[in-house]
Amino acid sequence: MGDITMFEKEKRLIILASRIFDREAQKETIVELVKDKTIKWDVVVKYLCRTKVMGLFWDSIKMLKVDIFIPNNIARILDFFYLGNSERNKILLEEYALLSQLIFEAGIRTAPLKGIALLNMVYTDIGARQLNDIDLLVSYRDKEALNELLINRGFQHGHIGRDENGNIEIKKFDRVEEIIWKTKMNNLAPFYKITGNKWCNILDIDCSFALDYRLIYQDVTNIIDNRLLQKECGYELKIAPDDKI
Repeated sequence: MGDITMFEKEKRLIILASRIFDREAQKETIVELVKDKTIKWDVVVKYLCRTKVMGLFWDSIKMLKVDIFIPNNIARILDFFYLGNSERNKILLEEYALLSQLIFEAGIRTAPLKGIALLNMVYTDIGARQLNDIDLLVSYRDKEALNELLINRGFQHGHIGRDENGNIEIKKFDRVEEIIWKTKMNNLAPFYKITGNKWCNILDIDCSFALDYRLIYQDVTNIIDNRLLQKECGYELKIAPDDKI
C-alpha cells in the first residue's frame, strides 16, 4: 500500500497547517503533532514539496508561533524556501503588473488565472503560494495580438535547455512542434524569458484561449466578454455572489 496507509501523523500535520482559514482553531492539535518525537520530518518535507504547499505550511507554523518546536535543520529548510519563494513571487508579480498595463493599453482583454489570481485574492502572504508561471486567459480573437506583444516584450517560444557552456538557453521548436502548438493545443506555446535574476532566472507565461483540447473557443470568449472586472490597468475575473473560490 506504500504511502497510502503510512505516515498518517505527517499527513495530518500538513493538512491542518496548510490552510488559510480557521488556523487558530487547529493550533492545539498542530502543537501536539509538531512536538511528537516520532514525526518523520524528512517525510513532511517530501510531502510539502510534492503538494507545493511548503510556503503556506511555514506561514501557518510561524503565524501560530509553533516553529520553536520544529527541529532546527528542518526549520531552516522551510524558512529558506519561504524567503526564496517570496523573492521569486515579487518578481513574477512585478512582471505581471507591467504586462497587465501593456496588454490593457493595447486594447487586449486578458485575466490572470490560478497562481496570480489566488495570490491576489485568497492568500494573505506573498510567500505562502508557490507560483510556477503567469497564467492568462485570452479570447481566440486576441491571441495573435497577445503573442506579438509578448514577443516584443522579449519573450520567446521554445524549450528550456543549456548551451555547450552550460548556460540556460531557449531552444526553438522544430517544425513538427510548431504545427502541433498551432493546431492541436488549447493555449499558445509557452513563452519564456531569461532574466539572469538569482531568484527567478526564467519567466514563464502560459496563455489559454480554450478550456480544454476540444477547442471550444466561444467558452473563453464568453468569459472574457462577460465575466471580467476592470481594475486600474487591467482586468480580473468577476466573482458572482454564488461563486466559490
